[in-house]
Amino acid sequence: MQLKVSTEVGSDPRVTECIQLIRGFAETIFTYVEQVTGKHMSHAALNATDQIELVLRSRIEGMVNDHVSKAVGSMVAAHPQGASVSYTLRFPERKRHLLRMLACSFSDLVATADDGLRHHYPKILLDGFEQWTSKVLGGAYFADANQRALDALGQVTNEENADNDRLVWDSLVNDSVAVRTYFTVAIPLLMHFSYDFEKTRVEMQRIISSASNGVVALTAEQWSVLFHRLFMPLFRRLSLREEQARIDEQFAEGTALKLARVYSEYKKWMRANHITESKDDPAPCAAAKPSL
Repeated sequence: MQLKVSTEVGSDPRVTECIQLIRGFAETIFTYVEQVTGKHMSHAALNATDQIELVLRSRIEGMVNDHVSKAVGSMVAAHPQGASVSYTLRFPERKRHLLRMLACSFSDLVATADDGLRHHYPKILLDGFEQWTSKVLGGAYFADANQRALDALGQVTNEENADNDRLVWDSLVNDSVAVRTYFTVAIPLLMHFSYDFEKTRVEMQRIISSASNGVVALTAEQWSVLFHRLFMPLFRRLSLREEQARIDEQFAEGTALKLARVYSEYKKWMRANHITESKDDPAPCAAAKPSL
């Protein structure tokens, strides 16, 4: 007789609390070192702390599986049919894949301490950004995009870039397949700006600030950098006629033109706020350039 048992443990808040405590401990140390040395901790070092969670989960699973298999095995050892036990314990993996995918574009600017750099954002910004993304996309679309983001990240992540979100982001936006997943998220988010750019921008800032209890109050320049990092890969592709046709076919006729108008509104907003244009701005969306 073969007795097989499989279960998933993930609802127990003590497991999550333990992981959060360990991650918080590492970040506290990094913050202290930054304050003492006056130097900003490298992003690679911060990313490495995420491995603590993976190691912890793996070791707990291994220890529990080994203990339970031995204990249950001894209970059925005397069974006349020679029963054996196969027991598997699995913690659920992270479920914020969409946040991870989008945040790869700007996570090198997320600081764990007040280092005085003007573009750096406190880590709590990520919660508000995720709330805004979920609100704009809607629950069902957000959930579907979350799963597709996991697949896209798995496709472009390797040993060479796993510890560097910027390298992962560059790989994603330059991969002909994975970049389509990014587009299916970036385009609906940008289309939200096409109805009323300033109103949408203010609403985005309001949600981010509210989620942090007012801790995050983005300046115009900080918001511009965030917007630029998130959407510039798409704006660059809008300069290609074939990409415009593909977008219109996938979404709706005229979508590419509306996105180009958002780009124009963004540039106009930058000028009004005296924000210097980034050197890596895309070429103008000539074929889809709106008449303002």
